[in-house]
Amino acid sequence: MTQSDTIFKGSIKENLLAGNRRTDITGEEINMVLKAVCADEWVSRKEGLLDHRLSEGGMSLSGGQRQMLGIAGALLLKKRLIFLDEAFAGIDEEKISEIMRNLRAVKDSDTIIVIHDKRVMDMCEAVIRLS
Repeated sequence: MTQSDTIFKGSIKENLLAGNRRTDITGEEINMVLKAVCADEWVSRKEGLLDHRLSEGGMSLSGGQRQMLGIAGALLLKKRLIFLDEAFAGIDEEKISEIMRNLRAVKDSDTIIVIHDKRVMDMCEAVIRLS
């Protein structure tokens, strides 16, 4: 997942599944992933829930909400390695802590996080500093 959160005109579900070739994704799995990235709460308040229509760029969402959808979409890919580049910008510290705990619980993948925020670094299992 890159620094810029890409949201296109379509439903929340369509945005989560964009570019995903998996055909076995269930509604239950989507809901579990949304919960893992702390997006379940605000998605449940949207009219139409997963079918809620987003505008190009997701202008009706906060920056943190767009980031959460990006992380959720990455998790739905079920890849062995998840690469997150500054993916926590705009997400409050409490939610970042919960998302980090949930990412550590994903047993079938490893996550590499590129981050400049020391608070997030302190939550990581291992840190490699580049100068």
